[in-house]
Amino acid sequence: PNSINYIQKKKKKTKPRNKEQGTNSDIKMGNKKSKSPLTPDTHAKVLRAFEKFDVDGSKTIDKEETLNHWSSNFGKLNTKAMFEDVDMDGNGSIEVEEWVGFWQLVKDSGHTEEEINEELDNILEGGSWVGFEGLKKQVKPTGKAKDL
Repeated sequence: PNSINYIQKKKKKTKPRNKEQGTNSDIKMGNKKSKSPLTPDTHAKVLRAFEKFDVDGSKTIDKEETLNHWSSNFGKLNTKAMFEDVDMDGNGSIEVEEWVGFWQLVKDSGHTEEEINEELDNILEGGSWVGFEGLKKQVKPTGKAKDL
């Protein structure tokens, strides 16, 4: 697919264009800012959660797959919230790079691996999408900042 290499773009340090438009390198929570990658166990769980949605094995998650995952648990609301948070290129599908990059962003913003693992367990069990506080701004390739 025509997706950006999200992980490489995330590592690039850039300065904000203006006060209201931050970049990934500006995201922090409190005074904690992680520069370490996800642990191998958490990374594996991130991939398991991706595969839970990607039932057709296409290496992308589409909205139909998320609606089926959350069929009896506010599917439309969960799908909308997840795609707003994770679909960084806005193409209507979530590629594995975006998915892994999102969870690394969560960690980089100061959330602990324990918090990340709790949310991943929730997803694996069919629980609702829960956003993370502290993900202040994310710049999509369109150049428009959004609050997460």
